[in-house]
Amino acid sequence: MTASIVGWAHSRFGKLEGETLEGLITKVAAEALEHAGIGPGDVDEIVLGHFNAGFSAQDFTASLVLQTDDRLRFKPATRVENAC
Repeated sequence: MTASIVGWAHSRFGKLEGETLEGLITKVAAEALEHAGIGPGDVDEIVLGHFNAGFSAQDFTASLVLQTDDRLRFKPATRVENAC
């Protein structure tokens, strides 16, 4: 098996007033798809890098990517994060 990262995106850094975690993740996921030049149906797996979900009521952030588009439903999604 060969893996390829073909698209990426990230949110702005700093305090983001009025943004929700879900909104940020779905926005960035859509930008990553656009950067890659592919559609959601072409995705085989999702990897979400996230720092400190403990500040959010939703600790399982990888699943939020699936809300970007219905064609991402049932795709495997993994959250990767770092801690102190």
